[in-house]
Amino acid sequence: MTNPLHIVLTFDDNFWAPAVATIRSTCLATTHRTDLVFHLVHQGLSPEHRADLDAAVAPFGAAIRHYPLEANDFLAPRLAQLPKSGTPRWTPIVYARLFIQDVLPPEVTRIVYLDADVYVRRPIELLYAEELGENIFGAAEAAYHVEAQVTRQNADKLGLFHPALPYFNSGVLVIDLKRWAAVDILGEFRAILGDRADDADTMGALMLDQDVLNLVFRGRWTKLDYRWNFQNPVPAHEQLFPYIVHYCGEPKPWFLLSKLAFARRYRHLMTDELFYRYMRFRWRRDARAWLDRRLGRRR
Repeated sequence: MTNPLHIVLTFDDNFWAPAVATIRSTCLATTHRTDLVFHLVHQGLSPEHRADLDAAVAPFGAAIRHYPLEANDFLAPRLAQLPKSGTPRWTPIVYARLFIQDVLPPEVTRIVYLDADVYVRRPIELLYAEELGENIFGAAEAAYHVEAQVTRQNADKLGLFHPALPYFNSGVLVIDLKRWAAVDILGEFRAILGDRADDADTMGALMLDQDVLNLVFRGRWTKLDYRWNFQNPVPAHEQLFPYIVHYCGEPKPWFLLSKLAFARRYRHLMTDELFYRYMRFRWRRDARAWLDRRLGRRR
């Protein structure tokens, strides 16, 4: 065991309420609550939503550290060299974990990274203490590892992937940060792509940060028990006792009539007040986006 326990999340203002649920579930599941330090790298977070996150840790005695992207935009000079998102759902913050060593204090040498759409059900200190051997980080295989590495017609995607090789989901990672920081992720990624590093079609075919990480760290990661990143669960999966539930697909547990595993418990993690406030937030956001599209077409 290492003390303290450093937990990292990266998200924008659209995911502030799910981040609260992730934080609260982590605190509830551990016997080391006062050892937890949450490092939150975020973009566009409103003061009100920041206050919600601070309030989430207060009852447990955990610590929280904020790293607003606006205060230190370490991504800006790198974004042009990384795959572009084809949807506004994915903002630049999706790449923050690739360069996380640039914002965390130097004394932080091991972290657990969590996506903001996970529900932690087992003591996080057990994941934190996972043996990595000589590898850089630990991850669980993606449930869709074959589909992630081939095209719709089952050809090897870009000639870079092969469905027989392991492929991890990047939503839950335990990282030796010193080893991670020693890797030139962007340089190695572009070297793998070679002449195609500036090709728009090649970049557009990649699954953003997850493909980048799988290409760069191939053979340098430790496979974790799948229960540490149990992806897209339905109610029948509850009896498998997943350690961390990852709602990485659609729908999400914060949808009003969600039928996903642990959906009712998830609502209570977020708290009823925040659950409905987040629902109204999404409705207003989506209405504004629809109106902007309509007005844009008229112009």
